[in-house]
Amino acid sequence: MIGKTDKPDPHIRKAIWFISFFFDACRIQHLFIIVILLVFSNCSRSQCPTDIFFKEKITAVFNSTNGKTENQTSTLLQLRKQMEACHFGNDSSFMFLTQKLAVLYFRQLNYSAAIDFADQSIRIAKECIVMHTCNTLALVQNYSNLFYFYSASGQLNQGYDAIDSCLAYALKGNSGFDMAARVLTDKVDYLFNTGDYSLCSRDAKLGEDITQKYYHDKDSIEFIVFFVNKRANALWFSKDIFSAEKLLESKILPFERTDNGDRLGAFYSLLGVISR
Repeated sequence: MIGKTDKPDPHIRKAIWFISFFFDACRIQHLFIIVILLVFSNCSRSQCPTDIFFKEKITAVFNSTNGKTENQTSTLLQLRKQMEACHFGNDSSFMFLTQKLAVLYFRQLNYSAAIDFADQSIRIAKECIVMHTCNTLALVQNYSNLFYFYSASGQLNQGYDAIDSCLAYALKGNSGFDMAARVLTDKVDYLFNTGDYSLCSRDAKLGEDITQKYYHDKDSIEFIVFFVNKRANALWFSKDIFSAEKLLESKILPFERTDNGDRLGAFYSLLGVISR
């Protein structure tokens, strides 16, 4: 009859109910799975060691004198997997571990692996600096190591680029000048031995200035004496004898005033050679 509302077939209503129930059940099951995964994830993380634990473990393994470097490397690689599983992949402790692995590979004369891990450590350190979880000292250390790795592998140009980066981050963060001064002595030596006296004099002056201004540890005087002598030698070999004499003479009185007169032998000796 027209105008009469037809009631749905009981079978259709039952099918509709079943489909609705099925989707509701699926939705509940889906939510249940998400909750279980979240709980499991939290439980897994709660079972992970702390950052302090990892750093202490890394230090203990690296400083161990009981085993071979191969065994130390293997142990740290296993620890690295554990840290990755615990989501420490971009943490300062992970950077520290990667840095130590680079050194261990260097000791095994595996220079390519040492360079690779040093590069990884540098990348992580830069990310940590952005997140304020470490400072530029980490980069000074890594670039200092990288210089030795490159030098050992015969890649001198890359090594001296690493020195420049080491100096840049030491100045930027106002730390690590002992490492920066040490690697700079190698660069100055290299420039002098290859006859690049102009750059040698320039970098020796830079090393002296940096040491005097920023680095005042017990071996700082040794660095200053080295840089002054190299600079004077570079000037002398450049036939600028007058400047070499004036440089050495200008250092004698300040050294006497600071109770470092016992270090003047190197200056007087070189001055005597130049003045002949």
